[in-house]
Amino acid sequence: MRVPAADRPPAPAGGGLRMPAAGVMQVPVCRERVADSAEELGDLIRRLLGGGPVAARGVALASVLLTDGSGPLYRRASADDLRARVREAVNALGPSAR
Repeated sequence: MRVPAADRPPAPAGGGLRMPAAGVMQVPVCRERVADSAEELGDLIRRLLGGGPVAARGVALASVLLTDGSGPLYRRASADDLRARVREAVNALGPSAR
């Protein structure tokens, strides 16, 4: 599964933060880490959109991963392993209803 954000051009030079019209700050993702973790991110997306019940802990871990602008999804310099963090969130969502 391709992750669209990894395929987008990098943020313009002169600063990585963008302020869209709605006034919400956006931090560009670390494209290399996203591309390297595409399979795991695809698993997370499928589990969250799957319609079945999911555990609150998994949702919380996914939320932190997505909203932490200093985390491995956004910062190449982060010591955290993005794949491991995404797998942790997927596993914490609970068993899949396959």
